[in-house]
Amino acid sequence: MIKRALSALLAAAMLLGVTACSNNNTSNSGGGEGGDENAPVTIRFWNGWTGPDGDKLTELVNQYNEKNTDNVTIQMDIMEFASLGEKLTTSLASNTNPELHLGFANGEYSYDGSYIPIDDIFEKTNLDKDDFIEDILDDCYVGDHLMGIPFQISSLYLFWNKDLFKEAGLDPDTPPKTWEELFEFSRKIDNPEKNIVGGGLSYNDAVAVCTGMMVGNGGGVIDDDFNCILDDPKYIDANKKALEWVKAFYDERETNRYISEYETMFQAGTCGMLTQGAWELATLEQNGINYGVSLLPAGEKEIAQSAFPVSLCVMKNTEGRELDAAYSFINYWNNNTDNPITEKGDSPAYHWTKDMGYQAYLKSVVNDEELQKDPDYQITSQYAEHLHPAYPGTFVYGNSMQTDVLVPMLEAVATGQKSIDEGIADAAEGVREYLQKQKDLEAKLK
Repeated sequence: MIKRALSALLAAAMLLGVTACSNNNTSNSGGGEGGDENAPVTIRFWNGWTGPDGDKLTELVNQYNEKNTDNVTIQMDIMEFASLGEKLTTSLASNTNPELHLGFANGEYSYDGSYIPIDDIFEKTNLDKDDFIEDILDDCYVGDHLMGIPFQISSLYLFWNKDLFKEAGLDPDTPPKTWEELFEFSRKIDNPEKNIVGGGLSYNDAVAVCTGMMVGNGGGVIDDDFNCILDDPKYIDANKKALEWVKAFYDERETNRYISEYETMFQAGTCGMLTQGAWELATLEQNGINYGVSLLPAGEKEIAQSAFPVSLCVMKNTEGRELDAAYSFINYWNNNTDNPITEKGDSPAYHWTKDMGYQAYLKSVVNDEELQKDPDYQITSQYAEHLHPAYPGTFVYGNSMQTDVLVPMLEAVATGQKSIDEGIADAAEGVREYLQKQKDLEAKLK
């Protein structure tokens, strides 16, 4: 999913928009009750997939536009994330929002009315509900209402440059198994004279990695019962240990680089290790990098992988002909068994995994024989066996809490502005404020 780390940048990906649009009720032909059921209709689809995955997405959207028999045109707008949030906010306020949006089905937009329920989609399309992995589809529900359909599953992985490993005297086929070992490898790879860095932990993406370290050590941020465990006596030592690792990593380096810098260097062959999403696979193949990929290193207790589902969501003001058209495109994307446009087993969802490296959420894709032979897929698909997020996926304010609470905590500790104890104490207070907001929100829906 382009140049974004799984947490901080993936959070920005949920804030999408376009510049100027006309009102939904007048932008399309033939919409509304009583109109021609096959009249031409244009559906606006907003997202920020600007990297190699954006190229693939454009290719698949073009295929739909050329081959669908429902007389539907998908008008896709792709923008950098920096400006998308503001434009989406403006469009929602003026009722000029798009019909389709990539976001969190179980997120704030589903609670404030920006997304609409799509409970009847399995009745109105030939999507096979039983082909979806149940737990992943369940994450798209808010109460009894389906608020989106899975589009991709993203998790973080460790990539390493085999050539740089060999130059540093490391086994090019063996990645670090623990975080402490990663730090040791990074030191061995560092070579300022050649402008080579060990990498493995980037400054502005460290919160995603650090919370994974916390869980891997036996700690975390919020438990499954929605209690703050950041400063809980049972978990605090594990959480402190993760922060100690991160601070030590930064303290011993004259230059602490951002994720974009590490990514550029890794693609150029001058960075030894990179923690990034599976979207990196396509770029590394294109650049001819001799790489390896593994799950994240283990903490003192276990490997802890997070996974964040992104969904195709239908936005407010979409009804009648426009709603049917939106359903038509969603059916095209996710129908891997009886697709009206592609051959069986050749859906866009399949190619999103096969060509771009994202994890499968359809059983027919998971069990695909060709994918099972792919060595990278054999590794990345193991994320589900170690799925232990720092907070529940149904926590609505996860992105906001990360930006407002966890990132400041990590920066303050890493730069020495606060001690680890102070950082955790202040952050725990912020986490509890967001947990209260979640309770207040849920109370309004009852």
